Amino acid sequence: MHRSSVWRSKWVKVAVCALIATIIVGVTLYGLDRLIGTINIMGFVSIRSNVEMNPSTLYLSLNINTTMGSVIFKNIAKLYVRNSTRIIVKPSGLEESNPGNMSIQLSGTLFLESSNRNYTINMPCLYSNTNCVRILILIPGYDEPLEIDSGVYNVSIKLNWIVEGAGNMSFRLSISILEVKT
Repeated sequence: MHRSSVWRSKWVKVAVCALIATIIVGVTLYGLDRLIGTINIMGFVSIRSNVEMNPSTLYLSLNINTTMGSVIFKNIAKLYVRNSTRIIVKPSGLEESNPGNMSIQLSGTLFLESSNRNYTINMPCLYSNTNCVRILILIPGYDEPLEIDSGVYNVSIKLNWIVEGAGNMSFRLSISILEVKT
């Protein structure tokens, strides 16, 4: 046999072996990436808030027909506090229509009462279309956060008003109870 043909046959054998090895590796790798099945994971996540009020929204009607007065709305909601936290009460969403020559000052007190602990949050000058005078100290729960213990609290609110002048007017006010993150 001629040397070049021996050399060629060795290279042919090497090439054939390399081709076979490539095919085997390719088939093996293809087999590893071949889709066999699928596992779909679905779930429902429900993590309750640390503080909840039930009902979460209240609508209170206030009909004022005296120049001074007050009204108490007792046990209008429940406040659920799972872990001690800090809350603050904020008035917002003020709307009025046709005040004419009438001036009104509306203040309030929010009561949180449980079997173990009670909290009172004074809310001076909730609404006023005139000058409203209030004490110049920070009120916990109104001007700064109030630390409250865990528990279930009955929510009540007392609203006080002073009206001067005469006429008809309507207003809308929201009071929000917010949890303050530390």
